[in-house]
Amino acid sequence: MLIAGGPVEQLDTVLLDSAHGGVFLDAEAQLSRYRRVINDVERAALGVVESRDFVHRLAQRT
Repeated sequence: MLIAGGPVEQLDTVLLDSAHGGVFLDAEAQLSRYRRVINDVERAALGVVESRDFVHRLAQRT
């Protein structure tokens, strides 16, 4: 999933990519939904240091 956005939100586009090809979404309802998804993912994501430490701990297990 990629949100291509800029200073004019009405021109933003979402690209959903899959094994079967890509789909471009630009309707405001669709954009709002994917903006919420991205915001939720960003809030749940680990920071840079926490991500590095997590990957390091996983690598030590193998």
